Amino acid sequence: MHSIKPIHLAYRIAQQLRLAYWHIAKPALYGAKIMAFNDAGELLLIRHSYGKSHLYMLPGGGVHRGEDPENAAVRELREETGCTAHDVKLLGEYLDTSRGAQNHVHVYTARTQDTPKADGREILEARYFALDALPARTSQSVRRRLADMQCGGPETPNW
Repeated sequence: MHSIKPIHLAYRIAQQLRLAYWHIAKPALYGAKIMAFNDAGELLLIRHSYGKSHLYMLPGGGVHRGEDPENAAVRELREETGCTAHDVKLLGEYLDTSRGAQNHVHVYTARTQDTPKADGREILEARYFALDALPARTSQSVRRRLADMQCGGPETPNW
């Protein structure tokens, strides 16, 4: 039987509590995601140790009080993958209400030359994928952001 590491269990419990709070309180939140590409044009995707851990997603997280969303996206990329972002550009701002909260998500594109390394706590996996060879378990939000990027920006403000 596969055992869950205590740190991963803690992240899973914290995520369930957070989602329950969002469902009840419906807070206004601010988040940032980053689409980081290497020199080969491959996209960096991650898998979390909690929530939808089977899906590949974009690095990102919450914007701290007083923090610029672009700085938050760059910080989250560094914290989750060890990679540094260059040539950061805003793709768009989106509203995600799927989990009860009013989550305003800023999505950026960037370049990185670093080799990603998952932190082993929050992030189980971090690696590059060619755009024509994304894993079947890539989240629909990643696929929609890639379509938005090809169109030059968001087709809809909805996540």
